[in-house]
Amino acid sequence: MGNTKHWVSFWGNAASVTENRPERYAKDITLRYPIYVPFTGETIRLTFDNFCGTEPVTISKVTVLYENNFYPVFYNGEINMSIQPGDKVVTDSLDIKLKEDTTLWVSFYLGDYTLMRSGVVTTGPLSSGAYANGDQTDSLTFEPSQMRETQTCYFLTNVSMYTDKENRAIVCFGDSITAQAWPDYLKLRCKNEGFGK
Repeated sequence: MGNTKHWVSFWGNAASVTENRPERYAKDITLRYPIYVPFTGETIRLTFDNFCGTEPVTISKVTVLYENNFYPVFYNGEINMSIQPGDKVVTDSLDIKLKEDTTLWVSFYLGDYTLMRSGVVTTGPLSSGAYANGDQTDSLTFEPSQMRETQTCYFLTNVSMYTDKENRAIVCFGDSITAQAWPDYLKLRCKNEGFGK
């Protein structure tokens, strides 16, 4: 019998220049983004991208929060990862049992001064993120007085899952409007009409 499973990108976006200004830096912050899970799977990988960056980016720590459990994410067995300008990295596989129609949260900490140049602005109902001061990658919630919401998804560009062969992805291809709200509404419509499996 052949392999009945394969890798599917079930969440992703295309990195672009996030700021009109030539340089904007952040330091000692944690970013957190919700990732909707449309079908079951058993392993995931994350892609972080410095496509538009002009300096290396170091991500100090990454965790996945799922059903109130934290899972550390590694790259080549290490807790931190460095991404050269114009390059991307794919993390080590993370064994985690995911259920359909749930949400996981990806958090990553930027300890050093980081040029926040690669990312995408998203405005859909499934895409808002947040950031907070300090390393809060293992915090269930951000302290309200220390956090801010953001519609810009920095560096994180793909989440793929090892899942059953019948599960597929839809790629939305277009200009900047494709990165805004309508892909989220398309995803919700597919779910409501039974195309999420």
